[in-house]
Amino acid sequence: MRGPLSREQALEMAVAHALVRQADAGEFDEVLRFYQPLAPAVVFSRRDTNAPRFAQAVAVAKRSGFQVAIRSAGGRAVAYDLVHDRAPRA
Repeated sequence: MRGPLSREQALEMAVAHALVRQADAGEFDEVLRFYQPLAPAVVFSRRDTNAPRFAQAVAVAKRSGFQVAIRSAGGRAVAYDLVHDRAPRA
């Protein structure tokens, strides 16, 4: 997945970022949010794209019914199907 986000994807990212900012500001002690993406996805990091078998990992994810995306930061791949976000106060 490259290019602009869909309206739904942009909303999900905005909500997640807002919850983290509010928790960090002490507006609440903790938040637990559940949501289900429009489609299951595996999100790889740029670090993953340098792995020797990255192309194989992408092919397996796609064959398994996952959309594939690359994020600019982070450690390793994450699969999203049913997601929960927990935002504790810092």
